[in-house]
Amino acid sequence: MTDFIVGVGSFVMGVLYPSYMSFKAIRTKDNKEDDTQWLTYWVIYSLVQLIDSVLGFVLIWIPFFSTLKLLATLYLVLPQFKGSLALYVVIEPKLAPLVDKIEVMVESKLKSISAPAKPAVTPLEKTQ
Repeated sequence: MTDFIVGVGSFVMGVLYPSYMSFKAIRTKDNKEDDTQWLTYWVIYSLVQLIDSVLGFVLIWIPFFSTLKLLATLYLVLPQFKGSLALYVVIEPKLAPLVDKIEVMVESKLKSISAPAKPAVTPLEKTQ
């Protein structure tokens, strides 16, 4: 029963609350700080979910893992702590080179895919 309650708490604090706050952040035009906070949260949340999905079968054996995960989620999500920003500052230098390599590969593939279609699309663009 405790795992169920902790799971619901993790969902509410890890997904619903950040979704609501992200929606509010998008609607505020004059405050870019909240945009940065919530975009950073979603990057960190995605990485945590990736790690959890790969290593979850091992992590579940750690005593009180669900509770620890909820506490970590609270640290990441609550604006008082700004944990996602603090964690992002640590991992960004390590992650940036990988993202840069992926970006180059994606851009290269997009160019190679779009090049054959260019002659067919160009006449359509001129008619608009």
